[in-house]
Amino acid sequence: MYWQQNLKEESARELEKVVQLFPTDAPVNFILGQYAYEKGNYSRAAELLAKAPAQVQADIRVSLMEAEAFLKTGNAAAAGQELDRLAETPGLAAEQQFKVAWLLGQAKRYGEAIRAFQALPQGYPDVFGRYYGLALAYFEDGQYGKCTEILNGLSARGVAKPELFSLLGVAEEKDGKTLEAYNAFRQGIYKYPKDARNYLNIAALSVRHFSYDVALQVLSSGISQIPDDYRLFATRGVVRTLRRELTEAQSDYQRALELAPQESNPYVALGICYMDQNKYDKAAAIFQKGIDRQLKDVLL
Repeated sequence: MYWQQNLKEESARELEKVVQLFPTDAPVNFILGQYAYEKGNYSRAAELLAKAPAQVQADIRVSLMEAEAFLKTGNAAAAGQELDRLAETPGLAAEQQFKVAWLLGQAKRYGEAIRAFQALPQGYPDVFGRYYGLALAYFEDGQYGKCTEILNGLSARGVAKPELFSLLGVAEEKDGKTLEAYNAFRQGIYKYPKDARNYLNIAALSVRHFSYDVALQVLSSGISQIPDDYRLFATRGVVRTLRRELTEAQSDYQRALELAPQESNPYVALGICYMDQNKYDKAAAIFQKGIDRQLKDVLL
């Protein structure tokens, strides 16, 4: 009764008592599994919904929940089986078809994901999601030319987001087109100067090709636009370390830690920077600080 009235907290409390007495009761597990999914407890959701197979298979919405719960808990094989069944199920709403296609990609069933994205209705309203998902499936399948073709088409239609240029640049580089990769990342920066990912992408690409000056320039430009992004400071610290500008690198790592003290990488990088300067006591102290911080987070 509580569940039908959308009183989910009350319903869950009562049903937890029932499931203790009758742990294999399918209808109870079916309801509690949905509740666990909605609360983000995917391992419990997968466990409970697996005890109500008939109810799950009869409900497309809950079948998608179960598939996602399997993926979230590392059971890609079980998720794939569920998604294969759903992909062949007639009468799915367009949004459900999209969800199946997206989750197939997450389950590393890239061929099936490609076919599912291609099968979406022509009038599907989320144009970006549809074609970005298809491009991503092609990318993961190693079909970089197909990926870049779709993304360039989206960009030409004016349907773009920062992640489009990020994926486009990576796909171009994977396809051996370094100049096109640079241009894609630059276009992403031009259109979305407040998004850090394409500054970071150009920096990574530049470092890979030993263009440390370009990496430093781009990261400094990004910091001027987004002065509170710790990743830009941490990455500039790495570039400065490679350039043997250790004092400046140390300053960048310290700023990264000020912005994101919960992140472990800046502690490691700063410690290594101190070691490069033969400041072993400082290195040990910063490593210990990072360990203490991680332990604190675990204990919390």
